[in-house]
Amino acid sequence: MLRHGKMGAAVTALVLAALVATAVADESMRGVWLAQADKIEQATEAKVIEKQARPPEDVEWQKPGIPVGFAVEYAMVSDYIWRGLNFSEFPGEGREGLNHQLTLGISFDLGQFGTVGYSAWFEWYAYQDSRRFGADPDDGHLQEVDHTVYWSYDLSTLNEAIPLSVEVGWIAYVFPQVGGNDASWTHEMYVILALDDSSLFGTEGGVLNPYFALYADLDDVRGQWWELGISHEFALADLGLESTPILKDITITPSLVLGMDHRYFSTPQKHTRLANLLYGLDMSLDLSSALDLPPQVGSFYLNTFLAFSQPLNGELREEAMNDEFFGGMAVGWEW
Repeated sequence: MLRHGKMGAAVTALVLAALVATAVADESMRGVWLAQADKIEQATEAKVIEKQARPPEDVEWQKPGIPVGFAVEYAMVSDYIWRGLNFSEFPGEGREGLNHQLTLGISFDLGQFGTVGYSAWFEWYAYQDSRRFGADPDDGHLQEVDHTVYWSYDLSTLNEAIPLSVEVGWIAYVFPQVGGNDASWTHEMYVILALDDSSLFGTEGGVLNPYFALYADLDDVRGQWWELGISHEFALADLGLESTPILKDITITPSLVLGMDHRYFSTPQKHTRLANLLYGLDMSLDLSSALDLPPQVGSFYLNTFLAFSQPLNGELREEAMNDEFFGGMAVGWEW
């Protein structure tokens, strides 16, 4: 009995020793597992912090905080038509010479106070006949320089029930070929009212986009030129070509502008008359989108147009206006 009792005690001791060793081993492994879990948790937190620090890839790039915009456009046109008059033809010209036009612009966003800006427009005529101005033909081909200062404001920011934008400005017309006499420059004030008619038609964008413009001469003429225009943009991407290269980045815009003469041509004139209709067809290619350029470099575009100028008054037709079909192309950059 005693022997069996000693053996039982020994077995019991061995069992207890095994249990203790197992417990110690388990505790040791548990420490390893906990340490490994801490490392995994720390690594996960580090990745989360790193991801949060990076800007999301789908966030649209925004221009720097400086509220300044720039624009440059160079155009070549077959004729320089302005308010129904052709300033790039003269008697005996006998051929169509290219007319070169360059526009430089800068604008400042004033936030709730609208936008102010300045633009300079230069016009060169390769076959300029300086003798028509009584100037030296060696003076070059720069025919006109226009300086425009303007302020624009979207009235819908004050009240959504007023879908109008207004632009008020001053234009100085300078004619380098004329020389130093009084005809070498003139200036006028203008105001433009543009209507966002999307709410009238229940559409996302404008349909006719009508505008009314009044230009008042401040120099010798003391008359006014009025314009009433409409246009509509057809983006080919919205017409089922959103996946077609190049075509998806093209927008076609037909337009119609009615010009009215209020004592503007022929200074003895004392009444208002319809003067001119300008039919336009514009096709613009968004080069930045077509070439997948980053927004940081600005927006590049290529534009072509065709137009027809039709005088509506017999007196004006006899004085200066003719039916004119013309066109051109331009390349530009905006930022």
